[in-house]
Amino acid sequence: MTNAPPSPLDLLEPGALLAGPLARSLAAALDRGERLPPGTRLGPFRIEGELGAGGMGVVYRAERADGEFAQSVALKCVARHGGDRGDAMFVRERQILAGLRHPNIARLLDGGRTADGRLWFAMEHVDGARIDLHARTQALGIDERLRLLTEVADAVGFAHGRLLVHRDIEPANVLVDGDGRAKLLDFGIATLAGDDGAARAYSPAWASPEQIAGEDVGPASDQFQLGRLLDALLRADSKSTTGSTETRVLSGDTRPVDGDGGGGSNANGIALDPQCWLPVPVARRAELADIVRRSTARRPADRYGSVTEFADDLRRWLARQPVQAHAGGIAYTLRCAVRRHPLVTLGTVLAGLGLVAVIATFSIRLATERDHARAAATRAERETATAQAINQFLREDLIRAADPYGENAGDIPIGTLIEKAIPRVKERLARQPEVAGEVYLTLGRTLLNLGRTEPAAAALDLAVEQLGQALGPRDVRVLGARLQRAEVDEYAARYEVLLAALEQLRADAAVLGESHVLVLQIDRARAWQAYIVGDFERAATGFADVRERAAGNPALGDNDRAIIEGGLSLALSRLSRFPEALAAADTALRLRTAALGPEHPETLAVGFQRTTALVGLERVDEAVATLDDLHRRFKARFGDNHAQTIIAAHELGVNLGRLERYAEAVAPLREAVQAKSAVFGAATGTTMNSMAQLALVELRSGDPDAAARTVAAIWAGGYSARNDYDRRSEANLRRMMGELALAQGDPARALADCRLAREGAARYMPPGHFAILQADACLALAEFSRAPTPPSRATLIDVRTALATRPHTVNWLERIDRALTRGPTAL
Repeated sequence: MTNAPPSPLDLLEPGALLAGPLARSLAAALDRGERLPPGTRLGPFRIEGELGAGGMGVVYRAERADGEFAQSVALKCVARHGGDRGDAMFVRERQILAGLRHPNIARLLDGGRTADGRLWFAMEHVDGARIDLHARTQALGIDERLRLLTEVADAVGFAHGRLLVHRDIEPANVLVDGDGRAKLLDFGIATLAGDDGAARAYSPAWASPEQIAGEDVGPASDQFQLGRLLDALLRADSKSTTGSTETRVLSGDTRPVDGDGGGGSNANGIALDPQCWLPVPVARRAELADIVRRSTARRPADRYGSVTEFADDLRRWLARQPVQAHAGGIAYTLRCAVRRHPLVTLGTVLAGLGLVAVIATFSIRLATERDHARAAATRAERETATAQAINQFLREDLIRAADPYGENAGDIPIGTLIEKAIPRVKERLARQPEVAGEVYLTLGRTLLNLGRTEPAAAALDLAVEQLGQALGPRDVRVLGARLQRAEVDEYAARYEVLLAALEQLRADAAVLGESHVLVLQIDRARAWQAYIVGDFERAATGFADVRERAAGNPALGDNDRAIIEGGLSLALSRLSRFPEALAAADTALRLRTAALGPEHPETLAVGFQRTTALVGLERVDEAVATLDDLHRRFKARFGDNHAQTIIAAHELGVNLGRLERYAEAVAPLREAVQAKSAVFGAATGTTMNSMAQLALVELRSGDPDAAARTVAAIWAGGYSARNDYDRRSEANLRRMMGELALAQGDPARALADCRLAREGAARYMPPGHFAILQADACLALAEFSRAPTPPSRATLIDVRTALATRPHTVNWLERIDRALTRGPTAL
């Protein structure tokens, strides 16, 4: 059985090896045919097949089937006869997993209850091999194996920080995915520290002494199992413990498993045989043996103080530093120093052990102080040269160009002056690429803030090039410049280009760590890209994940946190989670005010997120008042074609329409259309969206001819849907076109457009959304106008009943009433 492939339940089923009345009764229930057949729907998922069955239920392979996006999951369903205790254990498992978000822990994605009362949840499906088989098949060296184990230990330490104990760490519960990343599975038998409700839930062959004795189990028990896992990973391929472990468990032997050789025995009864490990120098093997012995000591008090200390000792071993578990005194410390820096310490060793200690100490201190002094001097020189170069550039190339008595005799706008300054940077700073890069970066940011996308892109491309030449392509400042360059593609509505740039940037920045400020900013930008293309579920999940990771990083400023909260607010609004959205917007406003002040444009821009949530909460009057104020402020400060002014004009017009103040809505929407056409082009989805809203208010304000001209201009401009954002906006356009066709007395064309509107709204909006209800009203009026039969009349009455419960529907109700009382010709 040594090389037998792992069972799926080894990977997904906590306590699969447990015996007892509960497990036997549940297994018997499963055998009675209570498995769910392929094709069964649980929540948004459809069962494709069975991975296996165990004590707590059945594990299925399932696919997301609601059409939102493709997703494979491992879906666990508890047998109906599990009783209150089985249900309680499952609910506990689901709640615990929901709180764990770590790159090396398989995530809980969803959960619920079937119609007949069975509980289920869907977990991230990890496509990979168990850690010991991966190490064997890939012929990993000891360093590679230990690095994988440190990932597992970091995941366990993360869980311990949240008072969670795994209780069942073994090779079957650790997978290595296609990217070579370790994934810890199955916190199903974990419980809050101090809670002994799952005290007996473990795999006996890997259990700690306190688990087997039925004593209190805490984080030290997980450390014991990590030590066991370390021993298993160190063994040569022919010495794997997998087979003996499986044999002992199946035979019912729950004692700690012995090693394969006759090496020294640990105090807990585990026989260590380092001779069976992969080849490693004797001294270094002794250090590893001490790490295993300490982590697997019989008494928890004799183990490391925490899993983090255990992981740190592994890292010290990898770095050839002194290992805490190996007591060797000053001679051992010096041997480690020689091992790390043999050329530096070779001469001093000849002078004697005592003299080595003194000389090494003072040499290291002097070298460190010298290096610090040199680094400080170099940095000061570089900063002085940078300041002088920038001052000269500003004085001679930018300020002089702005002087009305000099080059700027015609009062040239500042944006044009900055554009003209771009080619002068290379002339002025050709031999200082780092300084040139910083200047290009500043010019590019300023041009983007002024709404000049193409020159901004050119300046930021040069910034990336120059900084990369000076610092290297993977330097954090270069990566940051690339992120700012990607913002230009967002502003220019090049969303596919933006996504590709962000994904490549995220891969290049991965070495910085999940909590690094730049990585958080990149992931925030990826979540925003999902929002602007209409994938609101992915956007909300992305922003929530970034917010959670950012909570532990004090280096992230209030303004960055405000951006995260604002993006989350908008995504939640799109998912109709309006109270949460307003709370996130209020948090963003508080953070922005603290960081930038109450009158800063970015602080004022939080008003867009608040008004979106307010509209969802049916506080439209309050939203319109805020948008009117924002529109006036941004227009006065930035002009008509700035992004903030455009957003304010569009949102003001849309919400005036919601209040049925159609005549007032025409002007701001025309302004938005004109500005978007100038900045983005007439054929883009964002311009079409404003044009569709303009045509609607023109029609409802009593000017169908103007509405018809606006619709004709949309198609004449060459518009075609490019992404989900466009297709979602097109549903509103089709509904408006249906209304226009009704007003023009063409029920057949109205029916075709209203059907397209209904299909699009249902595809991109949640059930019950107002856009779907309006599409239903459009379709019902079109059908009644074409054929005023009793069924179409009944449908129209049903739609009217639904509309009567919603605010701001007077226009629809009046038109339906006219049709019902005066006939279709009244439309």
